Amino acid sequence: MKNLFITNYVGLASRLETLPLAFMLKDYYAYEINLDWPDLTDFNVVGSKRKKFRLHHRLNLKKILSLNVPEDLSNLRKHKNLNLRSQFGVPDYLISKYYLPTYQRIKLNPVYIYQLHDFFLKHSESSVVGVHIRRGDFILEKGDSYDATEQESVSVPTWWYVYVMSKIVELNSSVKFFISYTGHESAYKEIFDKFDCITFRTHQKHSDDYFGHFSEGHAVCDLFALACCNVIIASPCSSFSHVAVNALGNKSIAILPRNKMSKNRPEYGSLSIWGKQSRNLWYDSCRSNENWQRIHSLNDIPSLKPADCKWF
Repeated sequence: MKNLFITNYVGLASRLETLPLAFMLKDYYAYEINLDWPDLTDFNVVGSKRKKFRLHHRLNLKKILSLNVPEDLSNLRKHKNLNLRSQFGVPDYLISKYYLPTYQRIKLNPVYIYQLHDFFLKHSESSVVGVHIRRGDFILEKGDSYDATEQESVSVPTWWYVYVMSKIVELNSSVKFFISYTGHESAYKEIFDKFDCITFRTHQKHSDDYFGHFSEGHAVCDLFALACCNVIIASPCSSFSHVAVNALGNKSIAILPRNKMSKNRPEYGSLSIWGKQSRNLWYDSCRSNENWQRIHSLNDIPSLKPADCKWF
C-alpha cells in the first residue's frame, strides 16, 4: 500500500488547498490519501481516510514542500510514503480539472448542515453579505494607512470594513452581514454596533485552534457559512477567504481593498476568480490588484442575494 499523508501542519483552509494535488497524485500514482487532522469529526473528504502519521511511515518517505514539475513527478514512484505539505508547483493544465471536483468531496457533518440551514432560514427574507476579518497571525497596522505591497500577511483596518459595509447599506438598507472573525467579538465593537450583524454559534467547539487562528466561532461552520454568500467582503491573502469565495459552495465574488490606501480615501473593488486553482493568483491579485475591478459607485456593487445553503 502506497500512502499519501497530509498532516495538521497549517490551518484549515491551507490544508484543504492541498487536497486537489493529493487526488491528482492518487489517480496518477495510486497513493491512498490519509488525513491526520483534528477536525475530521466536523467534515469528511470523500475518497480519503482518517489515519495517524506514525513513526514507521517515515520509512521510504518523501516530504513534499514544493513540487517541481517534471523532476519531482518522475521520482515519486520510488517512494512508498509521501508527506504532502504544499499545494504549489503543479501547472494549471495538470491540476485544474481536480480543483472544484475536489471541493465537492468535502461533506459537512449533517448536524451542522441542519443547524446552518435553520440559522439561515431565519434570515431568508434578507440579502446576506459575508464578511471575513482575518487578524491573529496577520499584522494589523495601526493608524490611517494600509499597504499590502510590502508584505503578504497584512490585516485590513476596521475603518475599511466600516466604509464598505456602509456603502452596501446605502444600496440595501435591510442587508445582514454574516461575520466570521479571528479573536474575540469585542475587538470589532465598531462593526457589531453599527451594522445588522449575524454570527453562527454552536455548542461544539472547533477542534483545531492552529496558532494565530483562534476564534470564538467555529472555523469549519464559518467557512461553509461564508460560502453560502454570493458576495463576501474578504481578507486579502487569506486562504480562508480564498476557499470561501473561489472554491467551496456556489460561485461568489470577493470585495477587496485597493492595495495601498488611506482612511481619508478608502477604496474598494470586486474580484472574481471562481474555480481558479492557484492560490498564487489570489495572493497576486490581492497585493497588486490584478483582476481587481474598482467599484466607483453603488451601481458597481455586485447584486446581493439571500444566503444559499442548498449545495450542502
